[in-house]
Amino acid sequence: MRDDHDERSEGDADPLARTMPRDPEDTTSPEASSAFEAADSSEAGSAPEQAGSSDESTHVGRYRLIDKLGEGSMGMVYLAHDEQLDRRVAIKLLRPDSGGDPRRLLREARSMARLSHPHIAAVHDVGTHGGDVYVAMEYVDGPTLREWMRQPHPWAERREVLLQAARGLAAAHASGIVHRDFKPDNVIVGVDGRVRVLDFGLAKLAPRARSGPIDATSTADGNLVGTPRYMAPEQLRTRPAWPASDQFSLCVTA
Repeated sequence: MRDDHDERSEGDADPLARTMPRDPEDTTSPEASSAFEAADSSEAGSAPEQAGSSDESTHVGRYRLIDKLGEGSMGMVYLAHDEQLDRRVAIKLLRPDSGGDPRRLLREARSMARLSHPHIAAVHDVGTHGGDVYVAMEYVDGPTLREWMRQPHPWAERREVLLQAARGLAAAHASGIVHRDFKPDNVIVGVDGRVRVLDFGLAKLAPRARSGPIDATSTADGNLVGTPRYMAPEQLRTRPAWPASDQFSLCVTA
């Protein structure tokens, strides 16, 4: 699993917040909700420990960090081993010096936890480590869609990969979630041939109508969020985003 290396908007670097308000339309399972609420109640402030210096610093909760997979504007992603369930996972947590908002990481986990689909990366767990929020997700071994598309592939294979990504988006839309930052870096083409959409950090849940519009910005001051190169015209104008906005981004990617 890889994190986003593309540019992010200035609105992504919100001041570090201490609590995550509950979404009144949250349909997350009770078990996942308990984990989210425990993470909500923790104070954010101390820096997450890094892998490599000691046995203690190579662990985040029950997860043993193995290697850094990627780093974005707000967070880092590590390959880790779940020592209880004996499986590999991807651990996403805030960079110590990012000043990032833990609410966004929790929002991503909540959005993904609502979804169970073969073409969306699954969330396994959420918690805190040293006061900072982390999310344990399905580890997907494979290149990003951007990297994959740089290699020669038959047209039929390219079409199938894009169709799988589209099915993942359609599943999110059916649950009332608009991704708002779909791009090649947020899709992994697994070595098993299965595509997974990930990075729902800017996703929004439509409050009532599942196919209705949602706010195009995630900041109170109206800062543009997302990656302009792949954004639909209405998003660039900070107007409400629709499922069709994600479809526009998919077409740009294709």
